[in-house]
Amino acid sequence: NEENRIMNGSAGINFRVNYSKEKKFNVGIGASPSYNFSNSSIRSDISTNYWLQNYNLNYNIYMGKKWELSGDLNANIRQKTEAFPTNNNAVLWNMWLDRKFTKKNNLKLRLYAFDILNQNIGFRRTINTNLVSERTYNTINRYLMFSLLWNFSKNGKPMSF
Repeated sequence: NEENRIMNGSAGINFRVNYSKEKKFNVGIGASPSYNFSNSSIRSDISTNYWLQNYNLNYNIYMGKKWELSGDLNANIRQKTEAFPTNNNAVLWNMWLDRKFTKKNNLKLRLYAFDILNQNIGFRRTINTNLVSERTYNTINRYLMFSLLWNFSKNGKPMSF
């Protein structure tokens, strides 16, 4: 019997920068690259190493006292490998427009657009011990939704959604 020594893992870094101007806008930009690896002593000829990268942007623009435009943009970049030859990169962009009502602004009408670029894919890549797998699955793609949000809190604190 030969002992199998397995080494796998992920090393990455996250960073984010935010900037805001009170009652005007706020914006945040971030990145999360990571390097993933998997090696086995029994099959030292097979090594799975790849990069995953996530970049994101979030924003809110305040248009007067009653209107607010918000959104988030997430780009997922996945390196192709011999084990994973397909392109599963995706950019997911969501945006919503809020209109506040009442004196206390505790009622909001929201128009929400999900997956504007129609790239929402269900995706999971896993490496552990001697198993390397990639799974795709069905998701709900692009849609519009109207919402009515009501903050009925009586604690006197401002509404936050």
